[in-house]
Amino acid sequence: MTSNLETSNNANGTICRDLPWLARWPRGVSSLLASLLLAMFVLCLLDKRTQNPLLILLWVTVGIAAVTDLRQSWKPRLLLVASTLFMTLIAGSAAAWISGSLLSAWSHFLQNQILVLWFAVLWICTPLVVLESVHSPFEFHILKLSVKLLVLYGMVALISCFGSINPKLSMRSFSEELGPYIGLFAIICRLGLTCPEIARGFGRHALTIGGLTVLAMSGVVSMRLLFADSTLVSWMEQRSLLLADPGASDSPWRLLFPFLHHNRAAYFACCMVFLALAGLVVPGRAWRAFCGVVAILSFSVIFFTATRGALLACACGLIVLVSMAILHRRSWWWCAFFVILPGIWFLLPEAHRHRIAEAFRPAAYQADSGTTMDSRMFIWRKTATLVAHNPGLGTGYGFQTYEFAFEKQFGKELEKYDAVPHAHNQWLEITAETGFPAVVLFVMFTLARFWIISWALRSRPDGGFASFWFFACWLALEIAIQVYGLSNYPLRRGLGLLTYGIWAVGLVTACSMASFWPAAKNSGKTA
Repeated sequence: MTSNLETSNNANGTICRDLPWLARWPRGVSSLLASLLLAMFVLCLLDKRTQNPLLILLWVTVGIAAVTDLRQSWKPRLLLVASTLFMTLIAGSAAAWISGSLLSAWSHFLQNQILVLWFAVLWICTPLVVLESVHSPFEFHILKLSVKLLVLYGMVALISCFGSINPKLSMRSFSEELGPYIGLFAIICRLGLTCPEIARGFGRHALTIGGLTVLAMSGVVSMRLLFADSTLVSWMEQRSLLLADPGASDSPWRLLFPFLHHNRAAYFACCMVFLALAGLVVPGRAWRAFCGVVAILSFSVIFFTATRGALLACACGLIVLVSMAILHRRSWWWCAFFVILPGIWFLLPEAHRHRIAEAFRPAAYQADSGTTMDSRMFIWRKTATLVAHNPGLGTGYGFQTYEFAFEKQFGKELEKYDAVPHAHNQWLEITAETGFPAVVLFVMFTLARFWIISWALRSRPDGGFASFWFFACWLALEIAIQVYGLSNYPLRRGLGLLTYGIWAVGLVTACSMASFWPAAKNSGKTA
């Protein structure tokens, strides 16, 4: 395996420089890929408005990464990719034959060009999957395991597309979402490991773009508070920057910008809270001031989306983060939290206060509570029935396939509820779409991420608050994402790309930072 990079172990066991067993793209290609990732991040923020350009850019990025990835010995990789693809297609054909949709499944598989897409994705993933254990330290074994689990999950999801009750919807969803997402996950991991300077620039630019977006969201909220009954507010509502319920005067208005749904805006703001807090470890007064302001404003705008799931998720993450700060003898973070929260509460309109207070009432989570929990409990019960009827491979990958199956089986019971685009629970959704084998793999993929972050926290060198704070923020972010996923589904469309990108950045950063720590990190020291 060729590489112009060398590694060595110094006296205390520190892994020096880069990884000779991981192929890298040419520098120009790496810079181009990072630029394309930034462009996709911007398109994600525009939500459905840019769905088609985002899909095109997804495919272009995966295609460029695959075509230019020829620096490693290609024959063993080709053999591994071909054998994996062959096994997937054989299993998929069997599932399609059992479900009686063999011709339809293959027709839509070829029409959506998934053969080319999945080959390219596997080609990009193979250098990470076959990391040479003789060279790689412990943390990279976890990275290797994570990528393997994600690829296996993708294989099972693709097989479920063949056995789907609607192969057309499932194949299209796979080609637009999970297939490219796995490819981008691998691209981010490889860029972070082989081109750390480009990866750092990408991270800083992405956080800057996200921070500026939060500032714009705060601007929309400020204008709504200052000009409550003006034509400006009417214009913002017409342009889907805000949402007001015309049928309920006491219902809180909701912030949508820059997305087209308050749930997505709230999820983005929730993630930005912890990403901005993690950015505080980067040197520079101006940068730290920017990150601090963005973190506070991100937390503030969640209240104006009136999204209880995101608020509870953010609260859980902050509780973990503040608790860890106290244990690390940084109790001033606890004081800062209680100074900021009353200020935000004071600025909230009465309708928003009532909505948020409702989230912390146990009665709101009981049947017939008159809240959105009524519909969600109904959806969860019916989704469990779907799972019981299709435990092996589910209804077929894709939230649209799930929606089709749900309406087909329970359409008569949906009269008093809105449409059901997804299960409003990440784990139920995955199980309903792709079955129990897939959800087991996804659980293991999730545990692997928590494993590497918690391991990095335990094994970091003593006296380094920056490394502690960075990984504490990532752990809090992971917890917030999981809590949010209990009442929503952040793995579809643009939010799916954003979520997989966050997971990849957190995983590769933990591996990269930990690889430069002394060998004594395995001695069991704790933070």
